[in-house]
Amino acid sequence: MGVLDANALPALLTLQATLRAAEPQRLAPFLGPALHGALGRAMYRTVCVFAHRQSCPGCPLQNRCAYPNLFAPAMPVEPTLQQVGIRDTAPRPLVLAPEPLTGVRAGGSWELAANTRIGVRVTLVGRAIAELPFVVIALQKAANRGIGIATDGDFTDESQRPGLELVSVATQDGRLVYDGTCDHYQAIGPEPLPRSDPPRAVEINFLTPLRLKVNGKVASRITASDLCTALARRANALSVLYGSGTPCIDERTIDESAANLHGVARLSVQHVRRYSSRQRTRMEWPGLVGTMRLSGDALAAVWSLLVWGEQAQVGKATGFGFGRYALRAAGAEAGGSAGQ
Repeated sequence: MGVLDANALPALLTLQATLRAAEPQRLAPFLGPALHGALGRAMYRTVCVFAHRQSCPGCPLQNRCAYPNLFAPAMPVEPTLQQVGIRDTAPRPLVLAPEPLTGVRAGGSWELAANTRIGVRVTLVGRAIAELPFVVIALQKAANRGIGIATDGDFTDESQRPGLELVSVATQDGRLVYDGTCDHYQAIGPEPLPRSDPPRAVEINFLTPLRLKVNGKVASRITASDLCTALARRANALSVLYGSGTPCIDERTIDESAANLHGVARLSVQHVRRYSSRQRTRMEWPGLVGTMRLSGDALAAVWSLLVWGEQAQVGKATGFGFGRYALRAAGAEAGGSAGQ
């Protein structure tokens, strides 16, 4: 069983953005959808030079513009994409993950005092890393317009929302990319994956709901094979679209390795309610939270992929904050049956 080369995986740049509440406000319990919507609108306002257009398709700058590149990538006619399981919607190269909120929980929202800080993890994939300056500007504008909710529901007018301030954007090891105190920006490129030896067993903690499609439906139960296959397909799709232009992983090898893993999943379904301003309707998205424990000699063969997925996330709606997990070395004893 070969060990996956981490250098073959799509390049990533993962950053930590810190926002500060300029005034007291109420926020949704899961900020991912609100952040995605606010950032997308701010990006559109920042870069679109044809404001009269209603959509990106047909725009002469579509292939050179940061907004469609990050939020509405065109689906190329590429047979290789079908081979890696992408048939209708291209995965986006911008991944969000809100950090847990601190404050006072009041019913279905969080009450934040002025000066409370909010953390947001932002990951850019491959060629999208070049759009980082636009992402920082859009983060500033999205923060200023706010992401709060009204007492009786969602604000329909952004001017009503309490504002936030972008304090800083930094790499995972603390290097500043943007400092709000002096409005300083520092360009940066992709960062290598953290190097670590695979443990004999690992606990995967799903920090935000995992929306993984299995047999055409969002799964309420998953196996080790489901997770590893989804990660491999995601890596291949992102590699084709934003990396080398070709698949980076032999999915058959990953499937064979995952089938030899011992796994125990302790997952439950969590429903995230969100409001779509574009469709003017409320939605409910189910996802899995909890832990999955993997062990066995085959863990070494998929370890780099699991580490890569900590930053790239996995499943559907990663741009809305879903599918974030953290790895932690666990005890050596294996529990359960293979791939369960």
